[in-house]
Amino acid sequence: MSLWRTLKKIFPYFYSGERLLWRKTEPVSGLGKGELIPYPLSFAHIITGGYFPKFDTSGIPLGVSCGGHHYNPTAVCGYAFGLFELFCKYQRPKDRDDFLKQAGWLLSNQRVEERSGKKVGVWIYDYEDTYSGASPPWISGMAQGQAISVLLRAHALVNDERYLEAACLAFEPFQIDLREGGVRSFDFGGLIFFEETPSDPPCHVLNGFIYSIIGIRELYDHTGDRTALALFNQAITTLERVLPLYDLGFWSSYDLPSRGFKNPASLWYHDVHIVLLDVLFEMTGKPIFASYSWRWRQYRNGVGNRLLGLGAKVLYKGWRRLSG
Repeated sequence: MSLWRTLKKIFPYFYSGERLLWRKTEPVSGLGKGELIPYPLSFAHIITGGYFPKFDTSGIPLGVSCGGHHYNPTAVCGYAFGLFELFCKYQRPKDRDDFLKQAGWLLSNQRVEERSGKKVGVWIYDYEDTYSGASPPWISGMAQGQAISVLLRAHALVNDERYLEAACLAFEPFQIDLREGGVRSFDFGGLIFFEETPSDPPCHVLNGFIYSIIGIRELYDHTGDRTALALFNQAITTLERVLPLYDLGFWSSYDLPSRGFKNPASLWYHDVHIVLLDVLFEMTGKPIFASYSWRWRQYRNGVGNRLLGLGAKVLYKGWRRLSG
């Protein structure tokens, strides 16, 4: 990593104050059929801030991983959310057209196949995930959930049933275990999780789990699918039980590894955690989400806690290098 990139990552720990790097959009819930509602987490800043340095010739963003540029379904979804939010706000035809390009990419790159006796629609990662060690080909619960949310908005926008069919197929892996090609795992006495990346044992990445949950809930809001609602409620029960385990006492943890040390979230992901919990509180009314959002916001507002978070992150990365 270049010195400039390192300084850009470290600088906010010292000077960001109380301003979060992320925010909610309004309203949070109620993606009924035909409604044009922005994604509950605002992604507009990644459009206006030049977050994606490289695009293909069709205007699809490319992520950087393993030393090269690759198509990353979550990057495509994030870019799509930002475009849709800008279209809802300004009604610019270009934002609409560029959003539909991203939704079209998801449609044309969804692989429909049979897994564990179910017809599923998945997006394949064809490169290694260096954090979890997942080897290609693999799928992501976060990508599946975010893609559902993009496809439902495309369906609401243009009333093309292909988008709805693809969203429903994208939901199926949430009903299939990791070992059978899905994204579902169970832990802590049978609690359900949806995994951002497949690993053995699963590491329960918090933001990826919540993005999955939001996609499932939006599918229910859009279609009335009771299976989606049941899975959403099971996942909410899991979070109510395990959310305290993500609290480090001064910062939030990125995941819940079954061995080794917990990974302190970067400032970027700590802020994501705060806002995602705000979203879940508005969706469910569960006090625990408001409580931990407030607690983690208090951690974040203290420069001492931010520096503890930074120091813990540096130590964790050093441990990873030594043990890897």
